[in-house]
Amino acid sequence: MKYDIYIKLCYIIEPLILHMTARLLLYYEIGIVLQRSRSRRLWAPVLVLATVTALSVALPAWAALSTVVRVVLQKGRHYDPKDLFLQRGATLVLVNGDDVAVHHAFIEADRLRFDGGDQEPGSERTLKLTEAGAFVVRCGIHPKMTLTIHVQ
Repeated sequence: MKYDIYIKLCYIIEPLILHMTARLLLYYEIGIVLQRSRSRRLWAPVLVLATVTALSVALPAWAALSTVVRVVLQKGRHYDPKDLFLQRGATLVLVNGDDVAVHHAFIEADRLRFDGGDQEPGSERTLKLTEAGAFVVRCGIHPKMTLTIHVQ
């Protein structure tokens, strides 16, 4: 159950990494051929092309990942991470990583209300972020336990 989110993210990330790696290897091989032929004037443009291609694949993938699912761990009476910047429409998954402690995540704001109820160890709660703004997730059992979410 804890690893379901990790597996889902692997299905998203793995094809992108394989695609990026294949492109970089192709440009690297072209670069070796150009270097062996002593056509050094073309080596720099190929390297620039490889870098731009890698970034053009990696950056949208990273942006898409941030809008899919973000996992926050509840452990040791604190949230990890404690501060998040997300896009509207993102999904937040709160995972109780403690062995025995129960948590109770909630948000009380004008534009967003959430009550995750009592979370037993190993359980998860999901929150869809539909409103923009800054919100504080608190634990009803551990008052000093806070997570700040900045939704754009």
